[in-house]
Amino acid sequence: MATPETYPFCSENNHVYYSSISSLDTNRVWAFGGLSHIIKSIDGGTNWVTLPNTPTGNYWHGQVLNENDIVAVSDSQLVSSRDGGNTWNSRRILGTRPYKSGHFYHAEKGCVFDDRRNVACTANGGETWRLTNLSGNFWSNKLNNVLFMSENEVLLSSITGIFKSMDAGTNWHYFPFSRPFGCSKVTISPDGKLFVVGENGAIGKMENNFTITQVMKPFEPESIVSVFPNPAQDFIQLKNNETAAEKAWIIDAKGKVVTGKLDSHNLLNIQELMPGLYQAVWKTKSGRQYTRFTKW
Repeated sequence: MATPETYPFCSENNHVYYSSISSLDTNRVWAFGGLSHIIKSIDGGTNWVTLPNTPTGNYWHGQVLNENDIVAVSDSQLVSSRDGGNTWNSRRILGTRPYKSGHFYHAEKGCVFDDRRNVACTANGGETWRLTNLSGNFWSNKLNNVLFMSENEVLLSSITGIFKSMDAGTNWHYFPFSRPFGCSKVTISPDGKLFVVGENGAIGKMENNFTITQVMKPFEPESIVSVFPNPAQDFIQLKNNETAAEKAWIIDAKGKVVTGKLDSHNLLNIQELMPGLYQAVWKTKSGRQYTRFTKW
């Protein structure tokens, strides 16, 4: 049997981008990416090996549930393993849009969603699905993440509020936030407290009635700079343009690098971006500079 290839995480030489990571402890970590890649580390991320015989697809979300059970979402497929990644099964998810995120309570029960507010839930490991479309304005109720609080209680975060189900995704009820927040993710702490992360990087504690309290503002590095125009539609550039940028990246609200094309005039092209809030990182001779801007 051939020895699995070992390589650093997110190596540019492999031309593979990883969009999801899951761990059992500080040493055992799995990453899920494009081109049918699922990789595993047993030393905290120093070295990685490719898992063999993974089904064809781009893995947008993956979750390691225990020593044996692994689930991954690949567009319209649920891919799962019951033996730690040695063998895999694929089952089609209802709907026509690609599913790019989800959460599983155990190997049999979980929910996934797409970018058109369609939520598909299964109670038998993907053999059958229950599909629900959550009504509402697309931009104001765009779904961001799903979280099982218990076997039957499920939360779906949107920009303006929380969708809650008490029957594992059969029925959903919407609870708007009591204050504007722009929620991008809801998470639970080990002691059962709920927190929400805003699209601007702020963190808020969420009470049982979904009111947000104790909002903590995002950390602002000392190297914050300004760009103009802001808001912008086509291009942005450093406001103090005495030092030209050598390179630039644009990061969306989920932390993904989405573009970064500098032209000869030191302008950063943002024409292909969807409207929203972004962070730009500029590499200059004095170091990295950070700024937020709005694409309209």
